Amino acid sequence: MDGMNVFYRAFLDYKKKTEAERNIRKMREALQSAATDNDELEAVRLSCNIDEEWIKIIEEGLVHVEKAINEERQFIRKEGEVVPIEKIKRVSTETVRHLAKHSNLITREPEPGDDVLPEKLYMSENLSDYAVYENRFLYMLLCYTRDFINVRLDKILEFGKTCRITMKTGKNTRIGKKFIQYQSSLFYEDKDDRLGNEEQNKLVERIETAQRLTVALLLTPLMREVSKAPMLSPPITRTNVLRMNVHFKAALEMYGKLTAYTQNGYTLHEEKNTYKPFPDACNLEMSEIVLLQTYLAYKYGNKQEAALKKAYDAQEAQEHERKKQEAAQRLLTAKQQLLDKEITAEEYILLQEEHIKLLEQDSQELKRAESKIGRLNEKIQAQETDIQALQESALHLNEALMEKSEQLRAKDGELAAKAKEIEADCQKRIQAVEAEKLLEKKATEAAKAECQKMDEERRLTQAQLHGLRQRYNLIPEGEDYTSKEHFQELEKEFDAFEAFLKKQWNYTKKRIRKDILWSKTDK
Repeated sequence: MDGMNVFYRAFLDYKKKTEAERNIRKMREALQSAATDNDELEAVRLSCNIDEEWIKIIEEGLVHVEKAINEERQFIRKEGEVVPIEKIKRVSTETVRHLAKHSNLITREPEPGDDVLPEKLYMSENLSDYAVYENRFLYMLLCYTRDFINVRLDKILEFGKTCRITMKTGKNTRIGKKFIQYQSSLFYEDKDDRLGNEEQNKLVERIETAQRLTVALLLTPLMREVSKAPMLSPPITRTNVLRMNVHFKAALEMYGKLTAYTQNGYTLHEEKNTYKPFPDACNLEMSEIVLLQTYLAYKYGNKQEAALKKAYDAQEAQEHERKKQEAAQRLLTAKQQLLDKEITAEEYILLQEEHIKLLEQDSQELKRAESKIGRLNEKIQAQETDIQALQESALHLNEALMEKSEQLRAKDGELAAKAKEIEADCQKRIQAVEAEKLLEKKATEAAKAECQKMDEERRLTQAQLHGLRQRYNLIPEGEDYTSKEHFQELEKEFDAFEAFLKKQWNYTKKRIRKDILWSKTDK
């Protein structure tokens, strides 16, 4: 099954999460100890042992076949015909010889002083013929090799990597006020199970490679040209080339070995494992699956996805805030340790970078909040458009009512009451939308203020980090801050640090004044 390694890692992570929870651990143990009479697992794996001999014969032979094809053996075939003289493109020695033997082609006596001109001439042409016997043998050998491989490979892939699994389980248990009754059955079949014998898998890959090479050689220009000639049939005539040329001789030996190989080239084996009941480890992990399926049924059956998502987000936010506070506390402690030379500047900078990463996460969350606020503003604008449409509708309705009231005075009171009711309803809806708009506006302002505060804190921390790097000469070589974006960010960090410095100076002046005042009082 594809992705088995992924499932393995994911399931380990899942178990680590559930094992940490006491209540879930109790439920899992109760399911594990439930009756196991209905638990049964049967796995059948069909595998095969491949004979490597025929693979080597093909691999070694194809090397020589490819080189033999690259020789592009051919013979020159001469063809010619008698054509009118105006169609003659060139005159060869064969043309002159033919005219000397066939004077009947000269049908007119030339005028005095003119050249002798025949009506027709013989035109010869040299043609390259690649369908020589040796090339036709190579084509026959490649076709035979292709079929030889396909017959065996199809069977190996069909039966040699098949895995079939059947499983059934049943659990009935009570855990406190909870009761679980669980029944399931499974049938699984995979005809390309790659988790079998690794050595045999490598042999299959070699067979597939040989198959691809054979097809590629059949598609070469020479073999496509030879395929137009009649196919050779045994017995093979051992020409001088087939006996003397190194590559053609090796190809002939390959043909002899393959035609003499009458075995299947593989042997099939069936391995069957049956477990009733499940092994302890399997029983424990199946209990995890029962609980997981129970959770899914509960979540979707009771429509609790939104509530669970909300609780998850709240827990994640709480965990993030805890990490941020711990990082800030570590940074505060490390600052004093740096002054006391208990830690190095590099260690302090690492803590600062960790703190900055957490602040940047907050900044990203605020940006996402701003994006959400923007979408809400768009929604508000759409609602304002609806309000305007409602107001116009109410205005038109009032006009219609006034017109009707002049025509139907008897129903004036009823129509006026209806108009007031519609007007009051429209006013309520307008007030509700305006109140929602005001709340969203306040949320937007609060979010922007928080975002600005976080950005100032981040820039102040970043400025301190740059200062420490400069102070301890830890700025990496080649680090460039001269770009427009980097320099503008440095200016903002400088402004944030300057504001922090002024604020601290004011506190310091007050402290100095207080210290002087106390010293005078003591005197």
